[in-house]
Amino acid sequence: MDELYRKLLAQLEEGQDTVLAFITEGGGSIPRTTGAYMLVGREGRIFGTIGGGNLEYQAVLHAQELVQEKKSEYREYDLGTGEGKGLGMVCGGRVKVCFYFMNGAHGEAESLAQALAAQEQYRSYWIFFALDGTGIRVLEKEAWEMLPAAQEKAGHCRILELDGKTYYAEEFCYDGKVYLCGGGHLAQELVPVLHHLDFCCIVLDDREEYVDKALFPDAGQTMLVDFTKLDEILSIRKNDYLVIVTRGHRCDADAEAFALRTGASYIGVVGKPQKDKVCARKTGSAGFYRRTARQCLCPDRNRDRKRDAGGDCNQHCRTAHSDPVSKNRKTKRCTSGASYVNIQNEESIIMKKKTVSILLMAAMAPSLAACGFSNSTDSSSKSSSKAESTSASSASSEAESASSAKSTADGEVFDDTTVTVFAAKSLNSVMETLISEYNKTQPNVKLVGSYDSSGTLMTQIEEGASCDVFFSAAAKQMDQLEEENLLVEGTRHNIVNNQVCVVTYEGSNTEVTGLEDLNKASSIALADGSVPVGKYTREALVNAGILEKADDVSAITTQQVSEALSGVEINECANVGAVTSAVAEGSNEVGTVYYSDTYGLEDRLKVLQVVPYDLTGNVIYPAAQVVNKEADETEQAAAKDFVEFLTSDEAAAIFRNYYFDTEVE
Repeated sequence: MDELYRKLLAQLEEGQDTVLAFITEGGGSIPRTTGAYMLVGREGRIFGTIGGGNLEYQAVLHAQELVQEKKSEYREYDLGTGEGKGLGMVCGGRVKVCFYFMNGAHGEAESLAQALAAQEQYRSYWIFFALDGTGIRVLEKEAWEMLPAAQEKAGHCRILELDGKTYYAEEFCYDGKVYLCGGGHLAQELVPVLHHLDFCCIVLDDREEYVDKALFPDAGQTMLVDFTKLDEILSIRKNDYLVIVTRGHRCDADAEAFALRTGASYIGVVGKPQKDKVCARKTGSAGFYRRTARQCLCPDRNRDRKRDAGGDCNQHCRTAHSDPVSKNRKTKRCTSGASYVNIQNEESIIMKKKTVSILLMAAMAPSLAACGFSNSTDSSSKSSSKAESTSASSASSEAESASSAKSTADGEVFDDTTVTVFAAKSLNSVMETLISEYNKTQPNVKLVGSYDSSGTLMTQIEEGASCDVFFSAAAKQMDQLEEENLLVEGTRHNIVNNQVCVVTYEGSNTEVTGLEDLNKASSIALADGSVPVGKYTREALVNAGILEKADDVSAITTQQVSEALSGVEINECANVGAVTSAVAEGSNEVGTVYYSDTYGLEDRLKVLQVVPYDLTGNVIYPAAQVVNKEADETEQAAAKDFVEFLTSDEAAAIFRNYYFDTEVE
């Protein structure tokens, strides 16, 4: 954002009228989501992008008109295809764009300078754009937290009312500096990429010629250091990253030993297994040892877990051992993982990994502007693991072998159409595979997924959002839509069952074993009661005698849950995806998610307890076609066909590979 602010300030100082276009809301598959900005002058686009394609083309034209008219505007765009509607883009979603006119009359320059100063000094702040174009405000974190709106846990981007005005507000947090231990060729290649991604890079080396600023023009700083004395000169914060790419094993080991004593959110070491062994010996002599993970995960349908490392790995389980072995869920071979523990300290020092590593972020950055990026409230990053790719491939092959190349009931292949599917957040991963499988027989049906909590999606449907299929994580939301006659009669089916799990992050050393001793946690990530997983968790706590009985368990507040658990700190999350991210990243010690949410995160999440159905009741996921008066006959028929596909044997095979239970009533 700092470059954008500088461009804006330069335009204002030169007296150039400018429009800042940015996305405030988005739904469905869209090229860019909230946080995408574009600067447009009289002659066209100056800087930034909101996604490219026809959306950006039309937005630039409109922004140029507004520059001439000297006014701001708020406009919604339908990106879909179809005669007489939409922009004809393959994405097919919807976005709302604010066109904010600037000429310096409302004091924008002062606000932008304030934001730029906070950005450059790595301070967290909020920036507010009045949607009527009458002003920009900047509040740093401390000032923002004093406002009533700050108490509403609505994410980092939001529309809100403040002092009688409607604003689009976005939070900019300190993303952390990247400390690169080593100034060789790897660091020289990484720094420009990371700088492009707005990371501040600090390059460290014990050779003077490798901390020459000329080698790293994009680095925030270069430092000549002694790798054995890093703790004397560096103060690493929890959001910082440490990348170890020194010239040899000895320096790597010294840097690694330092890194493990910090609270860095990411620690990466480049090298082959031989280097790992050398570093392990070095760090071992310094008071660290490889802790053997003592867990055994059984992926069979009954979800039993063996807790001691002495379990029989040949009996459908995976046990962690000290020697690395590859993951293979299909053949049920053993797997292992290791973390570091400082045996000289009372508190364990663990190595927490971000969802997406620095190198993966660098590789994926250019692709984010392409169509097909699915909008989600979880900014979390979406990493893929070997287990994920193996399981997804297994699911696809199993479904393919079971397929009989059928499409609709009469074998018809639909003409080009777009079907919008509203699906619970916990279905995000499996839906991509399901859609891919369905398109093998129906290549002309474009399925656009929108993922959020079932309660949020239900409300959107009630308010008139265009939707063809609803796939809920609970019956309650589907029941309500059915009572309101918003479902197509006869299309509702119970698709899968699921189970609630108590999870922690790998290496947490938590004392919690399950629901019975949740009060031992330092913090808990828990979904709101309106979110199905939050409701089921509350139901289980009531049945376990931890919470008082209530007519409607979803109405039990987070504060009431905290009080029942001896006042433990609870991070109230908007959906199950947010809970999963909070625990996997180590922000919270434990949390409750669905068993299916652990798919692809086996190396980052540890399942402490699979809550039995007798505590939660069945966790049924129903699906149904939604009444969509705007849909033509082809769209309606395709929507019904996709719901029927979800009940098929092909779909069941895929669901099972993603840890769903297909035995439903």
